[in-house]
Amino acid sequence: GIRNGNETTKESLVSTASDFLELSPRSVLKWCVEYELERQLSESKRGKHTKTFTPIHDPSYEDFRNKLRSFIKDHSLGTAGTPNLTIKKVTEWVNEYLGLQDDDGYSERTVGGWMHYLGFGLVIVKKTLYIDGHEREDVIADRERLGRQLDELKPKLLTIDDDTLQIQDNPAAEYILISQDEKIHHSNDVQQRY
Repeated sequence: GIRNGNETTKESLVSTASDFLELSPRSVLKWCVEYELERQLSESKRGKHTKTFTPIHDPSYEDFRNKLRSFIKDHSLGTAGTPNLTIKKVTEWVNEYLGLQDDDGYSERTVGGWMHYLGFGLVIVKKTLYIDGHEREDVIADRERLGRQLDELKPKLLTIDDDTLQIQDNPAAEYILISQDEKIHHSNDVQQRY
């Protein structure tokens, strides 16, 4: 609608409502979209989650922290020194030890934070496979093709002596080979020093 000669837009209404409610425009816009789609606003979940006590800082839970350290140390290595313990296993042990079940239990993220607080490091172990691209069949074939082409052009290339870096005399030279590879030859060999 139009008020006082100014057109009212959805953006201006959201801005006015967010200023009035002291909320971010993003929150108000989210509510607008939800109401437009559902014709109702869902009840807020803020403050309604299960409150769980954190024993990691409480002095009366020193025994728990010591047992947690012992559990991690005793179960961290498997046979032949391979990693054996996962954050999931530690979380299951914590929740079982504290008698917590389902939604009342601590999350893996929380227990991981406790482990860090107790001085343990977490490492992500991934199984990967490395393939050297230089040894692929198509790369080898292309390298051989390029080698044959260079052999044909060699008599017509202007060349530089590797030891002196001087241009070698070649009256038949028609081409200058410029290449780039994963390494740089002769970089800074003839660098002036001041």
